[in-house]
Amino acid sequence: MSQSENTKDKIIKSAIKIFAEKGYWKTKVSDIVADAGFAQGSFYNCFNGKEECFKEILLMLHNETVSQVESILSSLPAEEKLPGFLRFLNRRFRQSQDIAKIFLYEALTCSHELREIYISFKQKNFEILYSILTELKCEYRFEKAFLLNSFIKSMIETLIIENNSSIEDVDKIIDNTLKIVLKEQQ
Repeated sequence: MSQSENTKDKIIKSAIKIFAEKGYWKTKVSDIVADAGFAQGSFYNCFNGKEECFKEILLMLHNETVSQVESILSSLPAEEKLPGFLRFLNRRFRQSQDIAKIFLYEALTCSHELREIYISFKQKNFEILYSILTELKCEYRFEKAFLLNSFIKSMIETLIIENNSSIEDVDKIIDNTLKIVLKEQQ
């Protein structure tokens, strides 16, 4: 890793920490660089501003998540892919819960670019769900992918962020939701 990559990596780690502590709007670039141990010039050598830094964090988390999902799904038989995907998201969003909360409740409304990222996240989830339902040869796969994508949003917002429901409780809700959605398959 080059020195500039190392600096950017340290700034991103500090930014994740400070965004989680203060939220998007209360975080200042000076807070991030103070935590990372750099001058503000180092921050602006890496990013144009706070929004670009936050956007890079979101894309990094998204790309890591997609890569992990693809790896997990490739190792599962078709009938285990839907519960495997939803259970993975149940665990993954707990790891980045603070960033997800800031994104959904604070930053989503601040720019068109962040809104486009949100839409691309939802579209990727829909594509994964639709692909699994196609592999399972489900009828009404578009409608079922739509319902399950809405379930993912509710799972993250209501069960994980707001209610802090346990992993096991959310897994039970996932299983029951899939029984209802896939009823015709049984």
